[in-house]
Amino acid sequence: MLFKPYLTARSLWALIILASLCFIISLTVQLTIFSSSSPFSSTYNFLPFSAKKTPACLVDKLLGDPWAYENHPKEHVFGTGWKDDPYEGMWSNVPSKEDYETLMSEEDKTMMREELYKYSDDLQRDKRARVENFYTLKTSDDWSRYIEGHSDEGLAPLTKFTQRYIHRHQHPENCTGKAFLVFRKFPNDESFGLGALAQSIAHNLALAIRTNRILVYDAHDPPGAHFLSPLPGAGRTLDNIFHPLSSCTPSDVAASTDKVYFPWEPEATAIYYRTHPASLPPVLAQVFKTQFADMNYDAVRYWWRGQVAAFAMRPNRIAMERLKELRVDDGLNKGVTLQKGKHPMTGIKLGMPWPLPVGSWSMHVRHGDKGIEMSLVELKKYIMAAEEHIIRNPQSSRRIAFISTEDPSVLYDARNISSLLPMSTSKGWEWYWSDIPRFNGGPVTQLEKFGNRTEMTIKWFLQLTMALECDNFVGTRGSGWNRLIDELRCIWYPNCKSGYVEVGSDSSWAHYGI
Repeated sequence: MLFKPYLTARSLWALIILASLCFIISLTVQLTIFSSSSPFSSTYNFLPFSAKKTPACLVDKLLGDPWAYENHPKEHVFGTGWKDDPYEGMWSNVPSKEDYETLMSEEDKTMMREELYKYSDDLQRDKRARVENFYTLKTSDDWSRYIEGHSDEGLAPLTKFTQRYIHRHQHPENCTGKAFLVFRKFPNDESFGLGALAQSIAHNLALAIRTNRILVYDAHDPPGAHFLSPLPGAGRTLDNIFHPLSSCTPSDVAASTDKVYFPWEPEATAIYYRTHPASLPPVLAQVFKTQFADMNYDAVRYWWRGQVAAFAMRPNRIAMERLKELRVDDGLNKGVTLQKGKHPMTGIKLGMPWPLPVGSWSMHVRHGDKGIEMSLVELKKYIMAAEEHIIRNPQSSRRIAFISTEDPSVLYDARNISSLLPMSTSKGWEWYWSDIPRFNGGPVTQLEKFGNRTEMTIKWFLQLTMALECDNFVGTRGSGWNRLIDELRCIWYPNCKSGYVEVGSDSSWAHYGI
C-alpha cells in the first residue's frame, strides 16, 4: 500500500487544526477592523441596530469611524465592490461617467422635457398652491373651508369632525344665559412657552365641554399675555394674534351669572376637583374607544391636544398678513449649500425657495433652557437620523432642510457640518433658516431681550409655519414646540402619512410627552 491508515488519520487531524487556526485568525482580523467604528457607536445610539451585530448593514457602514474610512482600503469599510463614496454608486462597474445626454434619442429628450419635467413641476405647483392658500387665510370661516378641503387620508383621525365639533361648541347662536369657564394666567405664566400653553388650553377646553361651559380667556388677566406688547387702546390677550376662542364677548361673560375661573377659585364646585386632568370630551373618547381601539389613552390625549392647538392658534388676519410679509422677505430668509469635495467645504449662498421643495426636512433643534427638563440633542444627531431615513426611503426624501432653533451655534454647525459628521454624510445638503434674533435661553429671556414682543412672537410663529411646509420631520418631542410641529402637520397640512423621526431619549418622550 502506498499510504497507511494511521498516516491518513494524522493528515486529517492536521488539516482540521490548520483550518481552525485560519478561521480564528480571520475572525480576529475582521473584529479588529469593524471595531474601529466604536468611537461613533455611542454617539448614534438612537439607531435600532448595532454595527457590531450587523456589520454588513449599509447604514452602519455610513455611520462608521471617519478615520477608518480615510485610512483603510475602501473594501475594508464598504466591502468588496464599493466605490469610494456609496452615494455615487453602489458597485464599481456603474457607468457613472457616461454622457447620458448624447445617448438619448430625440424621442427621449422630448418625453423628458414634456412629461417628466412637467410632472416634477406639477408636484411643486400643487404644493405651492396649498402653501399660498394657507398664507391667505383671514377669517374663521376661511380656516374651516381650508381644513375641509384637505384629503382625509393625510389628516389625523377625525380631524374635520373634531374641528367642527369644537367650533360649534365655542360659537353658540346666542351667548345669553350661557355658562363659562374663564381661563386666567397661572402665577408662573411667564415661564410657559407656546407649546406648554397649548397643552393647558386643551385641558381646559375638554373640561369646559364636559361641564357644558364655553371656554374664554379672562379679559383682565389672560394667559400668554407675556408674548405680546400692548396695543394702543387695547389689552393683551392671545386674541391679538389668533382668532378668538369663542364668539362670546367679554360683555357676555360679565353678564353671565354662571362662570367659573381657572385656576380655581375656592367656590368652584366639586366636579372640577373630581374630574381627571386627562379627561376628554365624552363623544370623542367614545368614538376612539370603539373605532380606534388600537390607540392607547395617552396617544388619544396627544391627538386631542393637537386638535385644540390647531383651533386655538389659528393666526388672525393681521398676524397672517405679517407672516406672509416675513415669509417672502429674501433679506430675512437665507440658505446655503455645500460644495462637494474634501474638507473643508465652502458654503454657496442660496435664495429661499417658495415654498420649501417637495421632500424637504423640518429640523427644530430645541436647546436653551430645555436642558432642565430633558437631555438636549445636538444637530449632528438630527442629521444622522435623517440620513438613515433617506437611505431607507430614497424615493421620498431629499437632503434639503429648514432649521429652526433658539441657539445660534446650531446654524454655525450646519455651515460647518463636514467637521462634525463622518464621511460623505454632509455632502449635498441644502440648509435654510430665518435670520431672526436668537439667544440660547428661555422664552422670557428672549422676549425681554429683543424689543417688541408681538413682533418676536410672530417671527417665532413663522418658524413653525415654515417647518410645516416641509414633508419630512425630525426632532425631539420632549420639546413642546416640536410637539406642535408634529400635531399641526396633521391638521393644518395633510402631512400625517409621512412619519416623524424621533431623536430624543425614551424618557423625554414617555407617554407621548403628556
